[in-house]
Amino acid sequence: MLGSAERTRHLMETGRLEELRGASARNPGAAAARSLFFPGLGQLYNGEYEKGIIACVAGFPLLGLGLWGVTNFIMAASPRATSTPTLTEHLLGLLGIFGYGVLVAWSVWDAWRAGQVDQATPSGSDDRG
Repeated sequence: MLGSAERTRHLMETGRLEELRGASARNPGAAAARSLFFPGLGQLYNGEYEKGIIACVAGFPLLGLGLWGVTNFIMAASPRATSTPTLTEHLLGLLGIFGYGVLVAWSVWDAWRAGQVDQATPSGSDDRG
């Protein structure tokens, strides 16, 4: 831990801020668990801020559409249902459910992969692009 603090200080003093991304060791399992909780959190944990923010921003509307779709489906299946959702509403709900699932799966995989790259390159010079 002391070595990474000295390395971070050296990088800041020399102005090589682009190398700070890999300055501290990250756990791939912890990154994947954060992305499983909500897409993009693992990327933020790994220091991939652009990817993390984009995944979080995309996750909110997909989660909302998915929850709305599930609610519509449950209400339509209710014996007291007064109206049924249209085909467009069903498709939007499915888009939200499957889109959110795909986003979570990608986010977990990407956070795990990036965490492993960080562990494999302790010097901070990783091959991510």
